[in-house]
Amino acid sequence: MILRPRTAADEPACVEMMAQVRRHDGYPRHPGPDLRDFLFARHETGAWVCDLDDEMAGHVALHRADDDPVLDAARRATGLAADDLVVVARLLVSPNHRRRGVGLALLDVAAQQARAEGRRAVLDVADDDAAAPAAALYARAGWIPAGITTFHLRGGVDLDVRLWLSPT
Repeated sequence: MILRPRTAADEPACVEMMAQVRRHDGYPRHPGPDLRDFLFARHETGAWVCDLDDEMAGHVALHRADDDPVLDAARRATGLAADDLVVVARLLVSPNHRRRGVGLALLDVAAQQARAEGRRAVLDVADDDAAAPAAALYARAGWIPAGITTFHLRGGVDLDVRLWLSPT
């Protein structure tokens, strides 16, 4: 397993992996019309990939918290300002590489980077049965559940999400 910063050359493999995850899991639920735009968000501050068996096995990114819908809930849960928070986003593990530690390794890389920047990492996941495997992964990694909030998405769609805080 090789964890490394994502490069521009990784774009096609990352987009294809995201399409596979979407077909397999239905995640992301509301990516918008272009998967590439969703994956490579403008508020991203860093991203990493995992190569396994000479294939793209996973992806994770960090996003500025000040531009994220989870900010208010994260500030209430932590007492920290937006500048002291960073959001773990776009955590994807290829369906072909599950249960091999890829998700845990990517979460760890993101949390380590947040700590190195002097920030607390937060993330959110849909609060429903479909997201139970992701929530189980976060719990195994030592992340702390910190309440539920509702996102108001385009088209009048509301999505209840559970906030998770990185281990301290």
